[in-house]
Amino acid sequence: MDEQIENTVETVLRRANLLRSGATLLVALSGGADSVVLLRAVCALRPENGLNVTAAHVEHGLRGARALADAHFCERLCAELGVPLSLDHADLPGDMRAPGAETRAREARYRLLLSRARACRADALLLAHHQDDQAETVLARLIRGGGAQGLAGMREISRMEGVTLARPLLSLPKQALLKALGGLPYCEDETNAEPCCQRNRLRAEVLPLLAAENPRAAAHIARSAALLAMDEDCLQAQAEALLTVARVDRPPYYYVRRATLRAAPAAVAVRALRAFVLMGAARLQRADAPTSAGPPPSVTDASALA
Repeated sequence: MDEQIENTVETVLRRANLLRSGATLLVALSGGADSVVLLRAVCALRPENGLNVTAAHVEHGLRGARALADAHFCERLCAELGVPLSLDHADLPGDMRAPGAETRAREARYRLLLSRARACRADALLLAHHQDDQAETVLARLIRGGGAQGLAGMREISRMEGVTLARPLLSLPKQALLKALGGLPYCEDETNAEPCCQRNRLRAEVLPLLAAENPRAAAHIARSAALLAMDEDCLQAQAEALLTVARVDRPPYYYVRRATLRAAPAAVAVRALRAFVLMGAARLQRADAPTSAGPPPSVTDASALA
């Protein structure tokens, strides 16, 4: 495995306090080049750091025999590397060309992966998103009119429904991952080349046009996302401090002081108000839930999904 890849993965895991003896890391393994590189890199770090590495594969039911072949590849790879593998079948109707198939597949994939992460008590779920994926994500959110939170893209480390998500390859371009494989086998999803969903069209049509204007367009978009993430974290911290001052929590009253919000910069006040609404919704959910149901699911970080 390429030394740059291993060093990058090691740095991200260490920064997230995941590179420690006994830590359980669950790698989302599709069989594609990106996830194969990630699994091999994590396995290379396993002996020296005492990591417990396991993998999870989700077959969506949208690609027939080809998808089953990918699952068998993942089984062989994990057997070779000595990694336990779980296989889940989402059994979604239709195929990848059906309207909304990409969204349904993503939602099913996350649901099953998060369930596996909780079941094995993983310290983190590792995802193989890379720099090109980040550029596609930012463009997709820009088209929808996203603000700073959305345009910050995916985060290297985030939380989703109580599970830590880590993306150790996020700073690396796809080409570097392909080069790192050095001829080692991986699976190719044939639907990635079809214009059947927005992400595929961005990858095949829009990003090449941007690269013609600037060969480092994807890297620069990813860099912009990182800068926006820094700004967003700063604004969120200010919003939390503002909400602490503005919020009144005296049962049965739960509200925010309008004058306090109005005195703050709009960017901070809007974030504080949004957080207040989410906190109120969580309270209502707890009040409506049976006492045996446990705490409500945590609010999903927008940067977690891609």
